[in-house]
Amino acid sequence: MATPTASPQVASTVGLKNVVIAPLTEDTDTSHTYGELQLVAGAIEATITPESADPDVQYADDHEFDTLYPDPEVTFSTSMADIPLAIQEMIFGNAIDDNGVLVRTASDRPPYFAVGFKSEKSDGAFRYVWLYKGATR
Repeated sequence: MATPTASPQVASTVGLKNVVIAPLTEDTDTSHTYGELQLVAGAIEATITPESADPDVQYADDHEFDTLYPDPEVTFSTSMADIPLAIQEMIFGNAIDDNGVLVRTASDRPPYFAVGFKSEKSDGAFRYVWLYKGATR
């Protein structure tokens, strides 16, 4: 009988800082290229929720032959104290007019971008998180 091992030390999340985004400038089968990192100050909280995906069961010779598990979608939401207009322009695909006003139209198309942040754990360590391809909805 195997000897049970102790589980790793668990530390609660107590902080969130250094939220950054980078626009996805190239996305091909062989490479991904990102633009310059932009710091988004004022992070309050971030939540990552994986969506459950039903497996695709394939049958052959009158029995279950294989089960394919699709990559689940992940929902990322964050609360920010304020987002500067230049960052809103980038993540929502809007435009800032000559008067410095953010203009939103029905034809705006948000680009894909990466999001990264670090969250402090109760033991003083940090967890670094990167989501490589996301878009606003």
